[in-house]
Amino acid sequence: MGYHSNVALAIKTEFIPELLKDHNNIPSVEVKMLLERADTVIKDDCTLYHWDYIKWYGDDVDSFLSNLEDIFSDHWYFIELGEDIDDNKMNGCFYDNPFNLGYVRQITFEK
Repeated sequence: MGYHSNVALAIKTEFIPELLKDHNNIPSVEVKMLLERADTVIKDDCTLYHWDYIKWYGDDVDSFLSNLEDIFSDHWYFIELGEDIDDNKMNGCFYDNPFNLGYVRQITFEK
């Protein structure tokens, strides 16, 4: 059980080592394991990490997010969609990433 999210990060590949630094006594191995659990795509010197239905909380996630915030926002774009319909987080300014990372909400109905 627990609360799950769908999460994606598009980042310029050269900045990935910044994600792996130790932070607040959380060793980088914890963040490395978090990245290894993602579906990963590399394109045009950029990397996309995608986690589907993950428990997006804990020390490893906190360390990851802190390290991400230390990187200039033009180099990454992050989306987290929680289980609740209004739990949507978007951060970063790397909008022109080669993955066209985004999310879609739509209204559907049957006649």
